[in-house]
Amino acid sequence: MINIKCQWLPLKEIISKAAREESAGEGDNFAGDRFFNRDISWLSFNDRVLAESENPSVPLLERLFFIGIVSSNLDEFFTVRVSELLRLLKISPKKNYPDALNPEALALHVRERVLRQKSRQAKSLNALLKDLANNGIQILTSFENEEFDKEIEKNLPEIEICFSKLGTPIPALYGSDIHIFVHFPDEYAVIRFKKIQDRLLELSSVDGVRRFALLERWIMFKAQKLFKNKQVFGTFAFRLLRNADIPIYDAEENENDMERKVVKAVNKRFSSRVVRLEIDSSKYPDSALLLATSLRLDSASIYRFDLPLSLRFLTSFKQLFTKTHKKLMYPPVNPLVPAILKKNTDIFSVIRNQDIVLHHPYDSFDIVIDFLDQASKDPAVTEIFHTLYRTNNIESPIIKILKKAAKNGKKVTVYVELKARFDEMNNVMHANDLRKAGVKVITPIGKYKVHSKLTMITRTENEKAVRYVHMGTGNYHAGTAKQYTDLGLLTAHEGITSDALKYCEMLYTRDVKQKFNYMLVSPVNLHNKIIYMIENEIKNKENGRKAHIIAKMNALSDIKVIETLYKASKAGVKIDLIVRGTCCLKPHVAGLSDNIKVTSIIDRFLEHSRIYYFHANGEKKIYLSSADWRPRNFIRRYEIAFPVLDCDIKQYILDTILYNSLKDNVKAAILQPNGSYRQVSTFKNAAPMRSQFAFEDIARKYYKDTHLCGRSKIFE
Repeated sequence: MINIKCQWLPLKEIISKAAREESAGEGDNFAGDRFFNRDISWLSFNDRVLAESENPSVPLLERLFFIGIVSSNLDEFFTVRVSELLRLLKISPKKNYPDALNPEALALHVRERVLRQKSRQAKSLNALLKDLANNGIQILTSFENEEFDKEIEKNLPEIEICFSKLGTPIPALYGSDIHIFVHFPDEYAVIRFKKIQDRLLELSSVDGVRRFALLERWIMFKAQKLFKNKQVFGTFAFRLLRNADIPIYDAEENENDMERKVVKAVNKRFSSRVVRLEIDSSKYPDSALLLATSLRLDSASIYRFDLPLSLRFLTSFKQLFTKTHKKLMYPPVNPLVPAILKKNTDIFSVIRNQDIVLHHPYDSFDIVIDFLDQASKDPAVTEIFHTLYRTNNIESPIIKILKKAAKNGKKVTVYVELKARFDEMNNVMHANDLRKAGVKVITPIGKYKVHSKLTMITRTENEKAVRYVHMGTGNYHAGTAKQYTDLGLLTAHEGITSDALKYCEMLYTRDVKQKFNYMLVSPVNLHNKIIYMIENEIKNKENGRKAHIIAKMNALSDIKVIETLYKASKAGVKIDLIVRGTCCLKPHVAGLSDNIKVTSIIDRFLEHSRIYYFHANGEKKIYLSSADWRPRNFIRRYEIAFPVLDCDIKQYILDTILYNSLKDNVKAAILQPNGSYRQVSTFKNAAPMRSQFAFEDIARKYYKDTHLCGRSKIFE
């Protein structure tokens, strides 16, 4: 026997290396060791969300909630990002991304990561279902015996079925709906629910155990029984995801016809290209190929798992148990109202005397609603201007108040963003309702999305127009204000309100040459100002002064900003980034980003606020914003970043929000140079710091021991 020395290497490593070498000579000249791929980074974020479902310290129903979030996130990723990837595969398969991957190589990486993620999700869900059953909640996914058949048959919802001969095309199927494919000798059937929410049927409780049946699973198990006179060769549940990234606006077209274009584009989603075929089956059924062929899909578009489809319903499942299974959920947060706003019925007199910062969900969103409501009834108020990106689908308190204000004779002007993805039809409806109520709805800007969150109130005081504004990092949505962490600012500062007026006028005139003295605005100056402030920190460091940048956001992918941050790191500037999701910047790389730390926090509330801090030679500039540091926010959107000028609020945001987020050693993870995330290490006997719990505790104590506690007139 000849003993030959051989180095065994992982095949995956060889494939990855080959893909990079193949793409290295083409496309843009970006160095692959300087950036993470945007889509791979996003999938890593979804892995961290999935990790919450696997964490035994998280309450059981909350873990199930995270399982649903993973599915919801992944659906949007495919309908938008993978749709774009498939488009690029057709037109420029070899052109490099900034990380040096090309679309062909990226498609392989994405599929591999998604397969691993779905496998983890299936394992996590199976474990959770067992634990739930032990706690009096049973979601039935297997129906091998007849124990539940009679009750299910008696309570079946409306279900439709379509028979077709083998070889004939699949009938038109909506994306995202759940279907069941049944294969017979000479024909096939496609079954679907009239209403997708009917797929979960609550059965009668037994011994205090609440039981639910997933009906598509029951149909799969009982297909032969349901079709007694036919021979069933096979059956499986499936779901199609279609391209949702449909272009809405052509620069040559008329903006006045935007609503019709939006409706047309949304309707195209029902018949657009299929980007993923999901199959729920323990093994690949023979008839899956028949289905895929009929849909003109290749094998790379098929994802098969022994896992129920469309788990998004699990995000609201816990609401069924708020009274009976409180121990399986996080305790509710009771949003608070500052004492002065409770005592003083005139919110404008309060804002006139000092700025007010709101930290949601710990501070009540009712304050914002009350701000608008008082304006709608106040005889001194003459005008209301409001930008609307997303709000409650129905019964929105914001919409009701705006309509009431118009009825009360106020001049109400609203910009409704019709292109807010997946909320387009809701916003078309809101725009029409507002018009009918006498509200002036600004003609949409076709080329841009208006993503800013701003309300401006004009009052007549001593025969003079005085303006009050609310600006926020999150939407005017009473529901998400209880689920997302966001910041809002109420102010009457003349410089800020003057800029706010210019911004509102800009939405009318489309004049992007406006000059702003306090606010940073996209597409006017936000991008350049961010880079300027980073470069200013570099100058301060080079001149021997302290230099520090802290930036909190959802995503970081703008190449020019990243390169400037690298330059700052090389100069010795300390940079702390708190990036929840996608991050294309590589931290801790010797000679490139030694001084950059990237933290991601995933906890019970979605981290959503954007905060920019620059030490600025002791000036400590802080901006709050609706904008991430991404090209779309700088170039293709109307965004605002507004300064925090009040010294106490500024110090509160720095010391309490930013520093506590950076101290988090329970839910924080640190981005590594290889793209992985490492949970923060806790020193022995170190006290746990969970930033979201700390914020809740601080609010409950009315901001005692923070820079806001000195406001005895505001907080008691």
